[in-house]
Amino acid sequence: MPVTNDMALVLGREVFGYPKKIANIYMKRDGENVEGWTERHETRFFEVRARLTGKFNDEDAHQMMMERMSSPASLDQVNELPRSKLRGIKTE
Repeated sequence: MPVTNDMALVLGREVFGYPKKIANIYMKRDGENVEGWTERHETRFFEVRARLTGKFNDEDAHQMMMERMSSPASLDQVNELPRSKLRGIKTE
């Protein structure tokens, strides 16, 4: 998991055991448009461009999010979110 500072690295990796590494993370928003990237050792391994419309591409994903937000969720519930619902989100 890329992070940008030592505190995030130490707390995540040493305290909780998450596989964190220092990286460069860039994110820019211009109105509805957002773009960003993550790189480490001059290798860009994630890049995204998207238009934020405030709407879900999949009504089931919207319904699932509303249900989760309306009741107290435990960490176990959050980890159970179906990844298949997240794959349908379109980016430009």
